[in-house]
Amino acid sequence: MNFKRNFTVKKGEAERQDMGKRSLRRKLTSVAVLTALASPAVAYEVRLPSGPQPWEKTAAAELTSYLGRLAADNSVKVAGEEAVFHVGDTDFARARKLGAADLQDEAWVVKSWGGDVVLVGGGMHGTLYAVSHFLEGVCGVRWWMDGEEDVPASESLELPAVD
Repeated sequence: MNFKRNFTVKKGEAERQDMGKRSLRRKLTSVAVLTALASPAVAYEVRLPSGPQPWEKTAAAELTSYLGRLAADNSVKVAGEEAVFHVGDTDFARARKLGAADLQDEAWVVKSWGGDVVLVGGGMHGTLYAVSHFLEGVCGVRWWMDGEEDVPASESLELPAVD
């Protein structure tokens, strides 16, 4: 079964589409960033803060892209629950005292509460570093050199709690 995924940027909204096997159409918004539309089971969600910074949008797009490649059926679970990724300075992160303003430039935090995973950092690079650390340390993605990477694909992605 083939799906399509596009990525276009509009005011406050982006849609990602790229042609290829096992791709799904996904819709990105600043509140509910990602919803898998072509699959009967919506298996994960990526959320951004309202009025996201450009680097938060980039980090969410990177996370979305790699999660789509890691899990063929688009099923991502953390600690046995459907995953919800809070990327950047979200209300969820701030409510847990993990706001970007609480972190030094380039510092980052990756932490989960059940299926909710916070990926946040200080300054312009911290959130990108949090996403990179999560993909490498938890998901097993490896970047060997520019243009060379290893993305361990599986049917679904079951991840442990992250502290």
